[in-house]
Amino acid sequence: MKKKAFIIIIALILFIGGLAIGFLLNNDGERVPERENISGLTEDSNAQDIGASGGINATGKADSISIPGFEKMTIPANQKTVACDIFNPKHNPCYFVAVITLDGGAEIYRSGLIAPGKAIYQLTLAAPLDKGEYPATLTYYCYSLDNKTELNGATTHFILEVT
Repeated sequence: MKKKAFIIIIALILFIGGLAIGFLLNNDGERVPERENISGLTEDSNAQDIGASGGINATGKADSISIPGFEKMTIPANQKTVACDIFNPKHNPCYFVAVITLDGGAEIYRSGLIAPGKAIYQLTLAAPLDKGEYPATLTYYCYSLDNKTELNGATTHFILEVT
């Protein structure tokens, strides 16, 4: 009887240990990063109040996060400062940090905190781009308004058309 109880206890310990390891690892076998408090990050100085066109299609509830996206962004070739329309809908209960990355991993833009009801209408790229079409992603990192703890984010895919 003692041997059977011992085996059950060992099995439970192994099972609980396996669960703990599973929580520490994501699907790729990499350690899940801790939620980041970004108290040192400040609001983006380029963020402006959303204009008449910004956020027009963004609707939602105050207890959910709306993620705006687009199919294509067109910018001029060989310029670092370009027009855009990246916004955080007014009803969102969080800050955004917007990051544009080209397929292959090259980050070409990262904003500061964008408060709800604010938009970036002009951004500065890491480097000017040559003419062409570039598959890209716009990743929104979301942070709570009160203590700036990281929340769930989202990634949208689009074509960056450089003319």
